[in-house]
Amino acid sequence: MSGIDEKRSFWITVPGILTGLAAVITAVAGVVAATTGPHLDRTLRTSAATATDSGEATRVQWQHNWLAVSKPRGALGTAGGTWTNRDEFLRMLRALDLPQDDALIPVRDQLLTLVLATPEDLANGPHWSLPYTADMRHLEEELQRGIQDRAIAHHIDVTDGRR
Repeated sequence: MSGIDEKRSFWITVPGILTGLAAVITAVAGVVAATTGPHLDRTLRTSAATATDSGEATRVQWQHNWLAVSKPRGALGTAGGTWTNRDEFLRMLRALDLPQDDALIPVRDQLLTLVLATPEDLANGPHWSLPYTADMRHLEEELQRGIQDRAIAHHIDVTDGRR
């Protein structure tokens, strides 16, 4: 071999080009993964906080609330009553972002108090840990209807593809 071939740069060889290409693809994939993904809750809250139009911020707030209360939560019916997942129920209630003067705040707070006051019961397994009472169902339905009405008033599609 001549002296010219021995001093050839690694980056112009096939392995060098493939290494460089792999580095670029990895960097692009890292940037995409860091800027997108399952960050719905954080994205909606950030959108609400940074919206320049207060009407848009309110719309995003009610969209967030509708998504929180409309997410299906499992229930188990037994001869002893209906059971649901206590942690999921509490997460839903705590995720709500209601305006300070909204009439739904006492409903949410009453429901939260009722759930927290109900002792956890693991008779049906760890997933079905909350006896779901008629009072809870009534308050949850009132909260869902109120949030749905406010979401509709802000032109939010509440059908979720189901008619």
